[in-house]
Amino acid sequence: MDSADKVPLHMAVRSSLYSLLGLYSVMGELAEETKSMVKGLLNKLAEMREAFTWRINNTYSDGINNTVLEILTFEKGIQTGRIAFQLEDGHVINYRYKELEKQLPAQIIDLLLDVIGLEMAAV
Repeated sequence: MDSADKVPLHMAVRSSLYSLLGLYSVMGELAEETKSMVKGLLNKLAEMREAFTWRINNTYSDGINNTVLEILTFEKGIQTGRIAFQLEDGHVINYRYKELEKQLPAQIIDLLLDVIGLEMAAV
């Protein structure tokens, strides 16, 4: 490669940075979409079960691409479930919900659909 074909280092770094920022933007959009779907499913559960409430806590974030959220569920003020998942990819890290049998690995949307199924069967 002669000197005419070489890309200056600062231009290569800038190009890589822009690519990385684009990736973070897409990841951020996916995380917001996941969060919105999770909230929608939890609200659906609250509609089904009169005494059902929920709360989402941000338990860890490195500010780059690793955010762990924890969902706490309650019935009549008594905790009935705890679900920890990674926001960016929906991977469930650990959970317990009433008598729902634990099956890992799981995705948060699939798990919440299982919880809705369990609650529908209990009505």
